[in-house]
Amino acid sequence: MSFFDKVPQIPEDPIFGLTEEFKKDLRKEKRNLSIGVYRDEQLNPFILKVVKEAEKRIIEKETSKEYLPLDGSQGFLEKIGKFAFGETFWNQYTKQIAAAQTAGGTNALRLGADLIKNYSSDRILISDPSWPNHPGIFNRVGFTIEKYPYYDLKSAMIDWEKMRAALIRAPVNTVVLLQPCCHNPSGMNLSQQQWEEVATIMKEKKLIPFFDFAYQGFGRGIEEDTAALAPFIEREQEFLLAYSCSKNFSLYCERVGALFIFVSSEKEKPRIQSVLKGLTRNNISNPPAHGSRIVEEILNDQQLSKKWREEVEQMRCRIIALRKEVSQKLNLPHIARAEGMFGYLHLSSSLVEKIKNETGIYMTSDSRINLAALNMEILERLKNAIG
Repeated sequence: MSFFDKVPQIPEDPIFGLTEEFKKDLRKEKRNLSIGVYRDEQLNPFILKVVKEAEKRIIEKETSKEYLPLDGSQGFLEKIGKFAFGETFWNQYTKQIAAAQTAGGTNALRLGADLIKNYSSDRILISDPSWPNHPGIFNRVGFTIEKYPYYDLKSAMIDWEKMRAALIRAPVNTVVLLQPCCHNPSGMNLSQQQWEEVATIMKEKKLIPFFDFAYQGFGRGIEEDTAALAPFIEREQEFLLAYSCSKNFSLYCERVGALFIFVSSEKEKPRIQSVLKGLTRNNISNPPAHGSRIVEEILNDQQLSKKWREEVEQMRCRIIALRKEVSQKLNLPHIARAEGMFGYLHLSSSLVEKIKNETGIYMTSDSRINLAALNMEILERLKNAIG
């Protein structure tokens, strides 16, 4: 008899489980298109040059490895806040924005989920489809999870009318998880006019927006990718925003992120801030420092910040070029219309399995791929495998 007899065998994560299978594959020509990390043209792991430069500076001047405050580095939060919200809004409303540094964007989502579940709501709408980890995060906290229509696989377009209808009929206080740019997994984003209507509906229906902002700079540009937030900001609507530095700083393993909560009045901020500190203390005690120090070092230095922007733009442009190539070579017009790292090839699961077995090219069973894990050689192999 074991204390752990009732512990179940949990199925492998659909993405990291596939990566484990990929690692065991002995073929030299194997390629993994499932995991969401940026690769260079030679498909090597990618570290921004500006990150290495910032790390050197940090090591040279670092004098302490002591704990960060429970809510993290205020300098880091202010710099990321100005990027995420826009400097004008941040400066105007900073007294209404509670913030906490987190262990990546996933921890930011979990921290926000804990806060909402304890004090506001236990219902959430998540886009169909969405990042596979989204339902798991909110399910662990005890949310009732429903889906709202988003991407129609048959038409390869956003199913706007059904999405709109789902929001209109959602009960008061329902949380709605939104991605402001580079939707994962479809790559398809709402127009600005549609964002305006979403903000109007959510304000009128008293729904709670929760933004997962993981790809700023990979869509239309660093400032341009904040456009989806503008209609909510203009209406002074309360919302949560989980931010990740994994992609735009290539700090995947450093786990750098933040949770921001825009509240309706200054008097609410201290209460929210106190809860965020308490939840962090009970969960991870203190946020990790190294990655946030890298980000802070870069954004505090005009020269480094300029270099970072240039490197982000290079990554963005390479992804756009790859989208055009994939669209043309595989005759998939929707790929060129989409933005960010991800998109669907619209292949059957049986064909995906066949391609994996015969060519060593791995993708999720629904044929979602990371465009940034491609180069022309792999694309040609993929084209031949599809036939």
